[in-house]
Amino acid sequence: MATIEQVTDDRCTGCFGCFNVCPEDAISMTLSSEGFYRPVVDKNRCTDCGRCITHCPELSWQAPLQHPPAVFAAWTTDDNVRMDSSSGGVFSELARATLNRGGAVVACAWNSQWDVEHIVVESWNDVPRLRGSKYIPSRMGKVISQILGLARQGREVLFCGTPCQVAAVSLALPNKLRHKVLLADLICHGVPSLKVFHQYREKTFPDGLDRYQFRAKTKGWNCASIEAITKTQLRFSVRVTGDVFQQAFQVHHLILMKSCHDCRFQGGPRPGDITLGDFWRVPERWNDQRGVSVILANSDAGRERITALVDSSYLQVGESTFPAAAAGNPRLLSGLRPIPPLRSVFMGLIAQGVSFMKLARLFLPPLRISQAVHLANTPEGRKLLLKKAWEKNPLNKAISRIRVPR
Repeated sequence: MATIEQVTDDRCTGCFGCFNVCPEDAISMTLSSEGFYRPVVDKNRCTDCGRCITHCPELSWQAPLQHPPAVFAAWTTDDNVRMDSSSGGVFSELARATLNRGGAVVACAWNSQWDVEHIVVESWNDVPRLRGSKYIPSRMGKVISQILGLARQGREVLFCGTPCQVAAVSLALPNKLRHKVLLADLICHGVPSLKVFHQYREKTFPDGLDRYQFRAKTKGWNCASIEAITKTQLRFSVRVTGDVFQQAFQVHHLILMKSCHDCRFQGGPRPGDITLGDFWRVPERWNDQRGVSVILANSDAGRERITALVDSSYLQVGESTFPAAAAGNPRLLSGLRPIPPLRSVFMGLIAQGVSFMKLARLFLPPLRISQAVHLANTPEGRKLLLKKAWEKNPLNKAISRIRVPR
């Protein structure tokens, strides 16, 4: 029988599903030359039982039958939690409700090496570790096995992760335990290379890090910035669009995992009971620089949990529509994203050991010029470029300070 290694690098998502279900511990997870987690099978221990195949989301996950989701704009009524979160703080309120019922929460946190890993949390005091966007691959470890163990004890579990990770957890759950686990998937832009992130981190912060945020709200939710504090207490702050790692990741898509360019877990139906994300292009009546989440309640369990949070006054919501949510979140419609022509060259050089920062200096400036030229050739793009130019113009600031007599 074939093993999980039949899933090629183009399709593997690094979800750790196979790693968790192998009864012989014949599968290990290692970083590929591009910087993504991949399974390696020990042929001496493998018994060809096929469990890795049946628990691989890429091979075996089937989209659940779902009613059209209930869609909400939402935010926590706890302003401290809201400001500490990437969007509206809905995840924290789901976690609070789970913990208040004696359950456990499983989501990703930074570790001491500035890697991201999924951990089990059983105290509200630990929830802040789980907040905030973390745009690198998460090491799932044996957390799926831990979820199964908690569910068998009768404990309620909230799991939050990328759609492929949620699909892996759902495949591992027997039907008799499924009701014990609430699955929350994220509207995922795709996962960038861990290898690239560490090269960027070590070059940008040679003194080491005390704190790092991918999406700080110091300048507002719509003006998110990278913020960091080094070991020597130097402070670093730059707009997301001005950060070299984010440019390679979110703007030019040079360092995304290959499978993220054709993700079968985006679009719909979603793998989670609940889908969470930022409500980009939120209707003006709900727009707030403290952050607004979009919620898709995909299952009866998801709808019940959101209703309970609203009834308990922990969450404030406005009923919205799927088209409104998808307008600013195209990954709700499709997991397809064209692979940039330069991606294979760029990541091929990364795999050979060429420095990311060196490649960024070579590749990103001409890509920025190309992008500006492309924008200038569209009416919407010209408006955007003029708006940016006006915002940067010193005359604009001077005019804004002039008070017109009444």
